Amino acid sequence: MENKNQLDTNGWQFNAGYVIDYDLVPAEVRVEFGGETIALSSKTRVMYELGHAPIYYFPCSDVDPSFLGLTDHTTYCPY
Repeated sequence: MENKNQLDTNGWQFNAGYVIDYDLVPAEVRVEFGGETIALSSKTRVMYELGHAPIYYFPCSDVDPSFLGLTDHTTYCPY
């Protein structure tokens, strides 16, 4: 169960200097695993977040859903 107080917290309220930035990747990006293409997109974005490695985001339409599965894992970000 998610903590309602956690969900109501705005990270920038307490840390206005925190940096998150997004860029469109100026190339086609492919994700392969075990010789299979999982994702292929020319609309991939990369997120740069202070203190974290870059994260790539693909449009759902460019990801093969047959490689995805449901989990109980959840995440939360106040930003």
